[in-house]
Amino acid sequence: MKTKSDKKGTVLQAPEYAPVKENEQVLWSLGITPDHIAALPMIVNTGTAFLVLEVRNKEVLQSLRPVAIPLRLLLEQYGLAGYCVFCRHTGGQADATACIFTASPQEPASLYQVPAAGALACYLYDIVMIKKEEMVISLGYCPRPDVMTRLVVHLHLQEGKIFSLQPVADEPVH
Repeated sequence: MKTKSDKKGTVLQAPEYAPVKENEQVLWSLGITPDHIAALPMIVNTGTAFLVLEVRNKEVLQSLRPVAIPLRLLLEQYGLAGYCVFCRHTGGQADATACIFTASPQEPASLYQVPAAGALACYLYDIVMIKKEEMVISLGYCPRPDVMTRLVVHLHLQEGKIFSLQPVADEPVH
């Protein structure tokens, strides 16, 4: 992971984006169908790569049941830390609510919260076109969506483009 730290937390590099060719396999690995998603999945890399996928609503997000073997195979194929699956229907409490899925659910969520929130904030800014320099992300580590953390991601812009970003833990969400 290419990062550096300062007094406020980890600074991540500018995002790089890549398409996903196995869209059907991604959906199958989450146990959903095309009518559950709002956009095709995309890989976002800010030093740690995540597959970012928007689902239609919070009910779909909460109903996700990943299939371990295809999930692990896709993570390995693309060199990903995990999936960051999100919805934007948050009732105004955050810009997005997301769950992280990794190959090993035993790993601590804190390893992935900062880079996942960063990848999602970049996706919201560049792809969804939410042009805010500060994004609030409510993030859980599935299969435990009851334990949520709120992160504020500060996007550092230069001529309208992200050149670095800094996710900072805000407060636990219950």
